[in-house]
Amino acid sequence: MKALTICIPTYNRVEQLQELQNNFLLVVLEHYADLVDILVMDQSDDAFAVSNQCALDERIIYRKNTQRGYANNVSVLLNEANSTYIWLVSDDDHIIWDGFQALMLEVIRNQADCILLPIKTCTLFDETFIENYPFLKRSNSTTLDELLVRDVSYLPFILLSDAVVRLNKQHISSIYQQESNNIFIQVPILFSMLQLSSKITVVATPVIHYVNDYAMQWKIVSGLDSRISAIQMVIERFPSFKINADSRISAAIWGAITLSVERDTGLLYLPHSENIRQALRLRVLRKFKFQFQYLSMLVVLLLPKFMAVTLYKVIAVGLNVKMNDSSHTFVERCQFFIRSYGMLNKKIKSRQCQIKHFKSQHAVT
Repeated sequence: MKALTICIPTYNRVEQLQELQNNFLLVVLEHYADLVDILVMDQSDDAFAVSNQCALDERIIYRKNTQRGYANNVSVLLNEANSTYIWLVSDDDHIIWDGFQALMLEVIRNQADCILLPIKTCTLFDETFIENYPFLKRSNSTTLDELLVRDVSYLPFILLSDAVVRLNKQHISSIYQQESNNIFIQVPILFSMLQLSSKITVVATPVIHYVNDYAMQWKIVSGLDSRISAIQMVIERFPSFKINADSRISAAIWGAITLSVERDTGLLYLPHSENIRQALRLRVLRKFKFQFQYLSMLVVLLLPKFMAVTLYKVIAVGLNVKMNDSSHTFVERCQFFIRSYGMLNKKIKSRQCQIKHFKSQHAVT
């Protein structure tokens, strides 16, 4: 049995999968073939599936899944794995090789039940940001129980590739049966592989270079509902998780509100006409009623769109100033704020051009 299975669900994305193979998977096979299996579960249409199968290296385990649905693909994929650890990886992820080597050291040690992976990304202001889980000391370990109370808004496994987990197949199929349409099915599944006493560690260097996309295929509100449902499933397994459930649900709603405003700002393309703001208002009222600490959500959702967009810009620029401006005088900080505001407007214009190009290509195909 291998130490790690890299599990890749895919659907009709031949180019992305080929790029992942050329930039990462082939290097893994060159250096870690004795330790790592690579398993691709393909739900693609027949023509795309043939292309994938022909293009993939023969050492990669390829399976065709004739059923449909992301949740189905993930559950079948993980049930097919046979290794000490599993790592779910998106077919368009960008893996940092130095980080992966650091991850493999943890895998070889075989001491942790879950290994969290720092993510590097680029902000709207072209600044590099690394999510290094500040509530968890680098290179030290904790337990799942401690992890869940240290940061009340953090939800492990919400990003597909942000953790490696010790494989336990016991609950995979039953969770899929309950949540067969959940686009965050990996959250309850990976939680089900752990206990409150499970040992959690974190790699000391970024492993994933996350690229913010400008087009999102799934709906914001259905995604929010899936995330809330995933949180509720975790509560069923770990009742102590309920203490901070409202904070995590609040973080999920704020994330959905941010995506909605980014769409209105021109930073994000959503190829559907769902009435997002009204749907989000209903969910805030349904979950929090008129609890004072959550009224700010309703305020933002009740603002006219142009005011919500302006507020988003001011907050984004303000956070950038707070994080990156070392000036000491009020005038210098104001100047940095103005420059940052200009940079954000340039980014918005650039994204709008990308979205226009994407829409034109989408219309042609």
